[in-house]
Amino acid sequence: MTDPRALTDWEGGVIDAAPPDVPATPWMLTFADLVSLMLTFFVLMFALSGVKAEPFRALAASLSFALHAPLAPAAETPSAIQNIDRVEIRPGDELPYLAGLLGNVIAETPALKGATLKLYDDRLELVLPPQAMFGGEGPGVAVSAKPAIAALSQAVGGIGNRVTVAVRAADWTLALARAGALANALRAAGLDRSLRVNGTVDTVPGVALVLATDRGGRS
Repeated sequence: MTDPRALTDWEGGVIDAAPPDVPATPWMLTFADLVSLMLTFFVLMFALSGVKAEPFRALAASLSFALHAPLAPAAETPSAIQNIDRVEIRPGDELPYLAGLLGNVIAETPALKGATLKLYDDRLELVLPPQAMFGGEGPGVAVSAKPAIAALSQAVGGIGNRVTVAVRAADWTLALARAGALANALRAAGLDRSLRVNGTVDTVPGVALVLATDRGGRS
């Protein structure tokens, strides 16, 4: 049987006494208010600070494109027009850099004596003396021009820009034939890349290798 005196001692000396009062903590409310005010202050400071909008615009544009990009079209029946290869335009080396590079090659190569460079905004022209490249009146390349052609093939072979063989002559057929003959001579000398040919009617004959700003492909 439980001793009443033990119960009295356990309940604070009074039988059926009320539980002791919990200590009051009014400072907790003040601390919570202070933390809320500080959080509001920092949020306001962040909102008023200068946020760089460009990264967010780029992210928004990327997400918009990804979400609204059309699905890939279904495969269609091949046709002649649809099978034409699409040209991939890729930027080439800077033209001033190529002008300096080819200028050094011309200065150090005796076979290219008489060649000059003309730099434009959209192209670089390596102008060659037509009398030295084509000995007679026909479209054939002169035998004496083989060292120059070999030097040109080596110089242009390391350049990725698109190259056009341009020839001016009094007759368009002759100009185009000479351009094709020079292109074939360059390929025979080891130039392993695609070349464009261009013939122009002009009373003043001329020969040039025209380097464009974009890149050309290998053959």
